Amino acid sequence: MTSTTSNSTRQSKGGQFVDAATLIALLFITLFVTTFVFAQEDEAPRAAETASVSQLNISPAEKQQFQLMKSKGMVDDATAADLIKANTPRSDKYSIEWLPLIGIIALAAAYLAFVYLMSFREYREVITARFGPRFGRDEES
Repeated sequence: MTSTTSNSTRQSKGGQFVDAATLIALLFITLFVTTFVFAQEDEAPRAAETASVSQLNISPAEKQQFQLMKSKGMVDDATAADLIKANTPRSDKYSIEWLPLIGIIALAAAYLAFVYLMSFREYREVITARFGPRFGRDEES
């Protein structure tokens, strides 16, 4: 068994910091763009026409909870109506865009295949550097 050291170059601490800062900046930019640029308002602000909690189509226990929250100043009638409307089951609430979903799955599969292939290649290089060239099946005995 031979012990050879790898001649790979090491990245400086400054280079590591720049790489980490770049990745964090890209992450924040991505989150900012998806949150503020692509976010769309589903509906315009509504007029002052709101129903009181007692008039909403909810169970008596829910009415009691909203009345308690209203008395403590946590919500008002408009907020309670918005919460109830947002939590009402609808068939169009969670639509799936199939093309982007397929694209994301394909991108993830391609990335995982790339990582696997590169890792396998580097693994073979490390084994070769650490233990020498690979023996053929005829030469093992």
